[in-house]
Amino acid sequence: MCARAMLVALVLLEGQALAAKEELFALVVTNNRSLGRRRPDLQYADDDGARYQALFRTVAPVENVTLLTRFDAASRRLFPEMAARVAAPTRREVDRALADIGKRVAAARRAGKRTLFYFVFAGHGEVKRGKGYLELEDGRLGPDDIERRVLGKVKADVVHLVLDSCNSFFVINPRKPGGKRWATPWDMTIGFSRRYPNVGVVLSTSSAGEVYEWSEIQSGIFSHEVRSGLSGAADVNRDGRVSYDEIEAFIAVANRGIKNEGFRPKVFVRGPWNKGAARLLTLRHARGRRVKLGRGERRLWVRDAEGNRLIDLHQAKGADLELVVPIGADRPFYVQERASEKGRPTLRQYPVAAAEEPTGQRGPVLLAALSPEPVPATARGQDEIFETFFSEPYGIEVYREYCTERADAPDPVFGISAQDEGRMRHYLSNMARGDRQDRLLQGGTLVGGGVLLAGMGASIYPEVREEAPFAAYVLLGAGAGLAAGGIYKLLVRSEGEKAWAAFEAELARPGASAESVIARTEAHLHALAARERRRRRAAEIIAYVGGGLYVAMAASLGAAMADSGVRSKVSYVLPVSVGLAGLGIVGLGVSMRYIETPMERMLRLYREDPDLSIQVSVAPLPGGGGVGLSGTF
Repeated sequence: MCARAMLVALVLLEGQALAAKEELFALVVTNNRSLGRRRPDLQYADDDGARYQALFRTVAPVENVTLLTRFDAASRRLFPEMAARVAAPTRREVDRALADIGKRVAAARRAGKRTLFYFVFAGHGEVKRGKGYLELEDGRLGPDDIERRVLGKVKADVVHLVLDSCNSFFVINPRKPGGKRWATPWDMTIGFSRRYPNVGVVLSTSSAGEVYEWSEIQSGIFSHEVRSGLSGAADVNRDGRVSYDEIEAFIAVANRGIKNEGFRPKVFVRGPWNKGAARLLTLRHARGRRVKLGRGERRLWVRDAEGNRLIDLHQAKGADLELVVPIGADRPFYVQERASEKGRPTLRQYPVAAAEEPTGQRGPVLLAALSPEPVPATARGQDEIFETFFSEPYGIEVYREYCTERADAPDPVFGISAQDEGRMRHYLSNMARGDRQDRLLQGGTLVGGGVLLAGMGASIYPEVREEAPFAAYVLLGAGAGLAAGGIYKLLVRSEGEKAWAAFEAELARPGASAESVIARTEAHLHALAARERRRRRAAEIIAYVGGGLYVAMAASLGAAMADSGVRSKVSYVLPVSVGLAGLGIVGLGVSMRYIETPMERMLRLYREDPDLSIQVSVAPLPGGGGVGLSGTF
């Protein structure tokens, strides 16, 4: 027993020593409102702000954690003391908070401490032509603001950005004008991460560019999962630190049971210096109620006395997770647990008192060792919606499997919304129809021209077979060549038609990801357009050369017939026909320089397509309702 107490004391002393060498700062900005009131207000961004602040105050001094939000009436009743002193989420207050934190960080660094800075945002976001924006009450925070006003003012050793807004990937890594609509992690690696290697990012997005919040948990889904993981539920190796890889795996496994991709949060996680093992948050010296869950598999969630849902998790058998419940030591906490797959959740109140460790610091307690006090209350609402969230247990083996799967999986695609599928289908189908019409017109014209030339050759052959049979042979050969080219045009589908057919076939495959299909199709179309431009340039040169040869042939024919003494009308028709054909071919070459192909026209229109308005979707679901807000290119 003494040895165990000494071991615990050494671990706590080590945590205190680490805390003395580091200082943590956090700015949490949340905003329910949209600029110009173009979209409905969010309901729980302000609640998210309060809970993020409570979490960070377990690992940092109170004065180092700043919250900017405007509480609505319901949240003011939940957080009355906090609501009385927080400032609004405006550009002025953000600048003021960043300037203050910047001074504190500089002072800590002069004192020889390693500094950590967390910038957290939850609220509305928007994307315009590849640039993402976070919406404050009176303005926007865009990519330049993040770099100049956030990272430029707070010179911490390590910075962690946690953004919960529509398509927040493009707040950090904007798409360049004229480039592709979508992006991959590689774009982040060669862009933002290269400029700011000490910055780690945890960003939310989804297949439709939407961010969902649910009434059952009174929070945004992504923010709730992030806080749950940072409270210890993601720390599968039990080293007291939550790494970037652990939080990514925790969120992915929590959402794995959701079959509809539109409801599944899509997350981008990149640690400082591109290291997944980099720590996102250290909990070994955190304040709050420390609770060890034991080694059994269990699906549970933790509430405070007001019924706020603080932590969700599904522990795998043998994981033995340790949670830091961000509530005061003088207050009880509540654990709601599903007893079985079909059983109703049970709610238990746990006492305030906890064991004291030899250092005098309140240490972790085993949940099973506490004596719960039954409460005369049932679970608030029906948690049926969470039969899909956290449906799979999370533990060290699941974490390792996820890391292996992620290493073998193709890069995810960001910035493509559900509307982009319809847009791509619209342009592809129009391009394919244009290609088909052009193909049939060109094929028919070539066949008709070939038949005409061959007919001319056949008609003049009896008249010139003695004096100049080669003239008839030339016309017959040219006609046959043109007709053969026309038949090929009529029978073989164009690249645009093939691209349209391939797009529809890929989307029809079971389990196909529309985002990946659209990204691959766009990349393929750009490659085809580049090839078409090269071919068009080559065809233009060939047309000039071929037309010139036809004109030279016409002149030679006229001179040869004049020398041979032919004086019939053929001596005029044949050279003139060949000459006109040559001039027509030269004119075709000139037109190739200035007339776009259907594919080039389609890609230009696709790039120039104006921004779509923000889409609002409401999803009634068991146990609560969901509101999705999305901004698309």
